[in-house]
Amino acid sequence: APSPFVLRHARSAGPPLLLAMRAAGAWLEALVASGDAFRAQLCAADVRRLRLAQVLWHGSMFAPPALYYARVSDPEPLFPATISWTIREGAPRWTHHSLWLTAWLVCLSVVSRRGDWKLRAFASQMLATGITCVIACPLGSGGLRERIHTVTAAAYMLDHHIMFRIMGVDNTAVAAFWGSFLAFAAGTVLSKRLVRSAPKVADESEAAAEDGLPYLLSPAGRHPAIRSRLWYVELSRMFTENTMFLAFIASMMQRIPAWS
Repeated sequence: APSPFVLRHARSAGPPLLLAMRAAGAWLEALVASGDAFRAQLCAADVRRLRLAQVLWHGSMFAPPALYYARVSDPEPLFPATISWTIREGAPRWTHHSLWLTAWLVCLSVVSRRGDWKLRAFASQMLATGITCVIACPLGSGGLRERIHTVTAAAYMLDHHIMFRIMGVDNTAVAAFWGSFLAFAAGTVLSKRLVRSAPKVADESEAAAEDGLPYLLSPAGRHPAIRSRLWYVELSRMFTENTMFLAFIASMMQRIPAWS
C-alpha cells in the first residue's frame, strides 16, 4: 500500500489523486498475492523454464555489446555507449531482440499456466511496454516516437519495481536496481550540463542529443573543454545502466523454491 508520506501528499492534492493512490496500492497488493501463489505452484519443469528465460535475458545483456565492439555492425564503435546505442542496428540489434523476446515468451509460457489473470495481465502489459520502448520506438527515433520512447522507458522502469515485489525479491537487489537508476539519471543530468557549458556549440549539441545522438558524438562532445570530463561521466552511465538491469535479472529467481 502507499506509504503514509505519499498518502499525506495525495490528500493535499485532492480526492481524485487520493483515490487513484489507494487503487494503485490495492492493485499492487493483489499482484504481490498473485506472485506468492504463482511461486507456490511451480513444479520442476516450470523452474527449468524460468531459469532458461533468465539465461536468455543475461545473453541479451552480453551478446549484443560483444558483437558491437567486435565491429560487426559499426566499423568505429563508440565507447562508452548506452545499451540503446549499441543495439540500434545490425546484428547486435537483432541478437538482442531475438534473445530478449524469446526469454519473455519462455517466461510467459510459465505465467500463463501458473499465474492468475492479474499476473498474466501485468506480465503481458510489461512485455508490450518493453516492445514499444525498445523495438517500436527506440532511442533516436525522433519526433513523436522519441517522446513515446521516453514515456514507455519510465513505465518500464516502474514495471521492474512491481515485478521485484511479485517475485518476492529482497530489498538488497531492489536497492541495487534503484541505486543504479538514480546514478544513471544523475549522470544524464551531468552530461547535459557539460554539453550546455561547451562554448558556441551547446544549442546544436542539445538538438542532436534530442534526436538520440550520444553526447560524445555531438559537437560539444568533441570540444576539448569538456571532452575528458564528459567521457568519464558517460562511462559511469554505461556502467550503471547495465548494473541496473543485471540487478533485476540476477535476482529474479531468488525466491523460487530450491526444491522445485
